[in-house]
Amino acid sequence: PQIVLDGNADNPPRSVVGATYKVFDAVAADDLDDNIAVQTTVKYVYGGTEYNVNVVDGKFTTNYQGKYTITYIATDRTGRYNRCGANRRYVRIV
Repeated sequence: PQIVLDGNADNPPRSVVGATYKVFDAVAADDLDDNIAVQTTVKYVYGGTEYNVNVVDGKFTTNYQGKYTITYIATDRTGRYNRCGANRRYVRIV
């Protein structure tokens, strides 16, 4: 599946600790399905380890300074999926 992110996703803003950050909107489609649900995961990266971050109603809270990774995953009805490369965004928290 091809995932298309909101146009603002190419330039994610910096945020501050304790702020709520909206995950960019995304849509997906391929030759089998026109409208594929896109799941989003957010991880906080610290010391080379990734920690899961809760996403509620498309938003997450930046509890720590550092790097957060937002990954978009789409799976079509045959089980083919797309989840890395251009579909990953980073947010730097200062």
